[in-house]
Amino acid sequence: MCILIFLAEVSHRTERAALIQISLAITLNGLLTSCSEYAGNRDRIMRFTLAITLISFALLGSPPALADPWLRADGAWFATISHETEAGHGGSYDSAMVEWGLSPGVTLGLDIGLPTGGDAMAVAYTRLPLGQATGRPAIAAELGAGTKNDGQAFARVGLAIGQGIETGLGDGWWSLDGRADMGFDNNSTGQMDATAGLHLSDRGMVILQLQGGAGQGIDSYVNLAPSYAHKFGDGTHIELGLTTGLIGDRGTGVKLGSWLSF
Repeated sequence: MCILIFLAEVSHRTERAALIQISLAITLNGLLTSCSEYAGNRDRIMRFTLAITLISFALLGSPPALADPWLRADGAWFATISHETEAGHGGSYDSAMVEWGLSPGVTLGLDIGLPTGGDAMAVAYTRLPLGQATGRPAIAAELGAGTKNDGQAFARVGLAIGQGIETGLGDGWWSLDGRADMGFDNNSTGQMDATAGLHLSDRGMVILQLQGGAGQGIDSYVNLAPSYAHKFGDGTHIELGLTTGLIGDRGTGVKLGSWLSF
């Protein structure tokens, strides 16, 4: 089991950000090695984890956060877990992510992915603002380091832009999020997501996402992913959605997810 110890009472928050990110990166390889040792029980572990997470989320609450361009507030936490199953192919993808607002200008995060028949991966990253002016699109850069359970390390570079909008149907938002994972073995991949969301009420929102990716070792793809998220409590959301392939794999999948901010 990996235990991350966050050091408190350090005078400069930028130094704390560097120390924490290095610590996260160092623990990733051990974390994924442990995950691979339990690969035979992965589905059972993920179902148990998802159930516990949903129960825990239902008991907690605070204002939700939305998408990648927006940094977390100072001291705020954001966590999400999801399970996606592809109909007809038997494949699935489990993911978990946690973010923490180290300061108003620095957000730290850890992203873990567990695909069926593929390499588990984990990435520790830092999100930094490039533009967060009121009334203008928010822009943020993402820098990270990750590893796969086969020991391959890679660097992540990302850029995201997004903005809240007002419509006749309700408040919404849009965002564009691009990232590149550059392997030290010259094996690199890139992904781009375009997302639009609309609040139908104080508790319900619809989300439409166009997902694309290409690179070495993966088939190029474009997916359309509509979903509905419902708010329970002050900061807990449950999301149910579909994913259908437009380019590449034409399979259709079902996604169940939950997120919490506090």
